[in-house]
Amino acid sequence: MELNPKDEDGEVLLSRLTLEDDEDAEVLAANQVEGENQSVVKAERKKIRKVAKMKHVVAEQAGVKISDEPTNEWLVVWGLGIAFGTSKEEIMTYLDPRPVEVRLLVDQSYSFVCCDSQLDASKLKEKYHGSNFSERQMLYVGFVENSEEIPEEDISQILSFKSNLPTGYSYYGEFITKEDEDLIIKNLYVDPTLVSNLKKPTVQHFGYEFRYGTNDVDAGSPLPNKIPDYLKPLVSKMVYGGAFSDEPDQLTVNQYLPGEGIPPYCDKHSCFEGPIVTLSLGSDIVMDFLRANTTATVKLPARSLLVLRSTSRYGCTHGITPRTLDVIPDETYGGITVQARKLCISLTFRRLKRGELLCFCIFPSLCDTRHGQITDDNASILEDDLVHKVYEDIGEHLTKTRQKPWLKVKEFVENLKPGDRLLDVGCANGKYFRINHDILEVGMDMCTGFLMTCRANGNEGVRADALFLPFKDSYFESVISIAVLHHISTKERRERFMSEILRVMAPGGIGLINVRGKDEGLEPTKSTFAKRQREMKAYNPPDSCEDLVADYLFLPVHGRDNEFPHNDMLVPWVHHQGRKHTVHHRYYHVFNEGELEELITETQPATLILETYFEQGDWVVKFQKPVIS
Repeated sequence: MELNPKDEDGEVLLSRLTLEDDEDAEVLAANQVEGENQSVVKAERKKIRKVAKMKHVVAEQAGVKISDEPTNEWLVVWGLGIAFGTSKEEIMTYLDPRPVEVRLLVDQSYSFVCCDSQLDASKLKEKYHGSNFSERQMLYVGFVENSEEIPEEDISQILSFKSNLPTGYSYYGEFITKEDEDLIIKNLYVDPTLVSNLKKPTVQHFGYEFRYGTNDVDAGSPLPNKIPDYLKPLVSKMVYGGAFSDEPDQLTVNQYLPGEGIPPYCDKHSCFEGPIVTLSLGSDIVMDFLRANTTATVKLPARSLLVLRSTSRYGCTHGITPRTLDVIPDETYGGITVQARKLCISLTFRRLKRGELLCFCIFPSLCDTRHGQITDDNASILEDDLVHKVYEDIGEHLTKTRQKPWLKVKEFVENLKPGDRLLDVGCANGKYFRINHDILEVGMDMCTGFLMTCRANGNEGVRADALFLPFKDSYFESVISIAVLHHISTKERRERFMSEILRVMAPGGIGLINVRGKDEGLEPTKSTFAKRQREMKAYNPPDSCEDLVADYLFLPVHGRDNEFPHNDMLVPWVHHQGRKHTVHHRYYHVFNEGELEELITETQPATLILETYFEQGDWVVKFQKPVIS
């Protein structure tokens, strides 16, 4: 209803409405003030809790007590530390008054800063305590009670930098200009803004495809896309500078986002001539060179050219540890600092060898024409070194951490018929025994420690080689083999493994085989295996048990990536013992999709596949031996 301003009743109504509005406004304002007060109180409580946590953590981890009152010129600043990716230079530049010293602790969220005086320390405390360094990073500042308790920086983290560098390694800083770098990236990716949105590493090949499974190329299958013309000036500069004697004819472009890397590998000796040359673009990257139990680390600046000859090319592996932060030497202030990973693009140039593919190097452990490959001659020795001996060493630890049966295997055993005879090939600690009390169970394994555990639990187990099963033909109505076949190192030996299983199975019998799959990305969530791998700090942590892998450096070591870049790899088993840990490397052949089914169906007698599924990073196949009439 529209009111007339001259209507007396309207005037009364309007005045009443105005009065009510004023009262509502007062209530609203009061509520707002109360809400703001509550927010302030809530924020203050959060701050108090955070400070209490800071004091407790610093006391526990660093052995340093924190005070709210000025004590000396030393402060602890929570929120500026290596765990946040804050470098020493950033801390020095950001804080005002500027500190005279900064100490960083590896993996910690705080740093210790020393001011010029206790007065400056008080000013920093007042200015930055409870302030925001970034949108997600709030600072909490406290006084150190006793500066003598502050630990020194752990320089052991950077001892591998530029030490023990292999001969033949060289790099050239600022090999190209920033303008050249931007142009190359733009041409490679068309729209460089798309690069940061890619979830997985991008690889491009020119000339020939570099095969990471075997670290070589197929010289008989050239690609239609040769090394692009826009890279010709770069190639000419490399040749003119002596990196290559002739122009390279193969190029691989890799993109690394923060948290991504590549396991250590060595380009196959026989198929490439001359050096391996890599140009780094986008940002700095840290690379490790591994030879036996020696690690050498280098930081490759953006726009630098890396040239590998001699030992660096033929006698060691090189790789990039997948992580988001790198602890590096601080060349300005000394000690350690941290460098946050950014997008890095590498261009690796190679030249194919013409004529007879031979190598006459002095590095047989990595040479594919001499020793550096898995062959019929060394396969059994490799499995003994990298499987049997390793499980003898880690058997007790594995038994403690692998008690729970896998659900699908448990269901398979539960559904066996009363009176069935079950063989577990590679029974380990016997966790699939005593699930079904109506069947006869026999286990076999090569690890004596596992078999002792089985027998101590009242189970039947014999020590035997899976390629020569000591059982009669057609004796078992069912066979299982869990996480064993992927430790067999050649296709011929895997075929022998399958033949032996079918030999001892009764006609009509059923089996279940489980192997590690190559592609972790087939599942929407990370497998338990992948999560355990991501707990590793590096490919080869301190105290790593390297003695048995010295002869197998041609096998790359699996790191924290979700996927395996190669089919044949070394997978570390990390044995944590307090703050120390040892690492044992196990050989794995990880299976491509369909590879296990093909192996089973091609083994005589022709076998029926009943079920195939991918679970927890593993391929599992259930099959049946035919009944021959």
